Amino acid sequence: ETQEDANALRELHNEQIKIMSPKFNLHTTPDYTRIVPGPKYNFFNKPFGIRHWMEHGLNLPAQMHQFEKTIVVIMDPDQFLLRPFVQDLTKEEEVWQEPSGHTVVKKGQPMGAGYAFGGGWIAKLDVEELMNLNTTTKVPKEESGLAHKETWNAGYVGQNFAVGPPYVSVVSDMFDIVTTWSEFVVPIHHQLQGGFNSEMYGYCTAAAHLKLPHRISSSFMISAPTDMRNEAWRSWIDNRTSEQVCDLDM
Repeated sequence: ETQEDANALRELHNEQIKIMSPKFNLHTTPDYTRIVPGPKYNFFNKPFGIRHWMEHGLNLPAQMHQFEKTIVVIMDPDQFLLRPFVQDLTKEEEVWQEPSGHTVVKKGQPMGAGYAFGGGWIAKLDVEELMNLNTTTKVPKEESGLAHKETWNAGYVGQNFAVGPPYVSVVSDMFDIVTTWSEFVVPIHHQLQGGFNSEMYGYCTAAAHLKLPHRISSSFMISAPTDMRNEAWRSWIDNRTSEQVCDLDM
């Protein structure tokens, strides 16, 4: 949270991480946990920190042309990789949620991990307030996905936007989502009276506003053994033999 902390982290990164590959970079950001009065909310760091990296680390939007074919994967700090992410998942042993849809990450086709919160939370939001914000992406109110019942209802949101990390998309889509996410998250946090998941709902609402439905995977992430519906415990874990557990090709 201080410059000393950032310097110590950078030193550690240079000594232990960057020596493995010059492609491993570190970007530090300001502390956004107290950007509004009231209790500290750690998860403000996610949308604002990612936006800071994209604007100051990647120099977007000015250098967007350099990232036309680049895909970004956003993970939580408590997640670690068991297999590579690839752009084309058509032939991968992925477990998808309904409805069926795209299996390739490209412009207009983001993906995310399925989480159990569904779409019922949208009833608590004042979307009029959100649509009236002067957002960076400047989607006209009448063109917002929040303005139409066919795209802003609990069922549709649950099937197309109820996602969490890992988020996967092309850089241009993610930049649009992140800029809108960072502008929605504080009002949503206030509307939900400081709800724990308000930053995740902010991402989902930003994607819906931009009409960027996500293909939802149950096998991008597993964390709760009791959540058999949204996470692929049966197909990815329970159905594996003991010999397959350490198989890197599974």
